[in-house]
Amino acid sequence: MSKKNPNIEKFKVVKKKEKIVNKEYKVVKVYWHDIVTLGGWLDDKAVADLTTSNAITYGLLIEETSNYVKISASISLEEDPDFADVTIIPKTVVLCVKELDRFNRDKEHAKATCFKNNKSIK
Repeated sequence: MSKKNPNIEKFKVVKKKEKIVNKEYKVVKVYWHDIVTLGGWLDDKAVADLTTSNAITYGLLIEETSNYVKISASISLEEDPDFADVTIIPKTVVLCVKELDRFNRDKEHAKATCFKNNKSIK
């Protein structure tokens, strides 16, 4: 007669809660334009060559308004969840927000298209 492993039961409970969390928060990929800062002395050629940077941040979409996108890297599995590693990106620097497949980060939904210099970003 086999004995039940208590860790398997714990895993099943966590899995059920993860499904609830995943339904409430979309997984997104945010393309945004970032500030670049260099300290120290630079000659005029180095300054002329400086430019801003494009960035990508992944997370659970907590809120998107006309002013910002708020995402979190981690969320507790409680009924009233806590968030960790929260990032708020001003909409003035956001190029676009793409919803991702929850189980395959590389598979994007075709709900948003990002553009830079009139060329689609992939």
